Amino acid sequence: MKVKENILTYKKNGFCFFSGKNIEKKITTVKKTFEKYYLKNLKYLKIKRKINLIKRFIGDPSIQSIFYDYDLQEFIKKLGIKHPIQTGPVVSHYTSKDKISNSKGLPLHQDFPSVSTSPVGCIVFFNINNFKNQKIHGIEVCPTKEKKILPITLNSKGIAEISEKHLRNKKFIKLYPRNKLLIMSLFLPHRTLINHSASAQLWRLGLSTRFNDITCKIWKKNGYQSAYSNQVDRNLYKKITLKI
Repeated sequence: MKVKENILTYKKNGFCFFSGKNIEKKITTVKKTFEKYYLKNLKYLKIKRKINLIKRFIGDPSIQSIFYDYDLQEFIKKLGIKHPIQTGPVVSHYTSKDKISNSKGLPLHQDFPSVSTSPVGCIVFFNINNFKNQKIHGIEVCPTKEKKILPITLNSKGIAEISEKHLRNKKFIKLYPRNKLLIMSLFLPHRTLINHSASAQLWRLGLSTRFNDITCKIWKKNGYQSAYSNQVDRNLYKKITLKI
């Protein structure tokens, strides 16, 4: 991996890749774990339970081993995040034409408005899939080094998105990360890339989290706030059973 080149790419375009044999092995372990303990059970469940099972996967230790990889954390520091801390949970992004996803994906957006933490923060993303060598479902990004919040509107589904009119004359790049991590600025416009002609048997599971700099003076000035919060359903226990 060309560290200096990747750092320059990040500073110029707002994203770069991070890879290595250790990361490749860990991503392979994540995929095997998902297939063994989660994927094989999906076909026996109803849609809502399938979605819940995929959500539970974000807590699997194999995923955390990637985000807390020593070499990754050292690389993040070189991007200007002096003391990285994880802000927000691991988020799953399941994409497919099957009934679980229904070809749904995130529209064009920036992550900063949904975290509102340190402006030097970043997103770390990777995915697993059952593709062979095809470029099926991926991510489309609009390279930028600017740390500027773009105007957003709510689409028909109530999801915040950026209109492409705010990115006129800007180029978009299609990315298909494979056995490596995609690191993005919180201000990088990006969206889910879905291949609508792909088979419904093909799936991609993206996993991401955010890291911010606890030494950031701007974040300190804003009181170290975060848009993420913990919510507890105090009535859920009334709806479940303790019997098999």
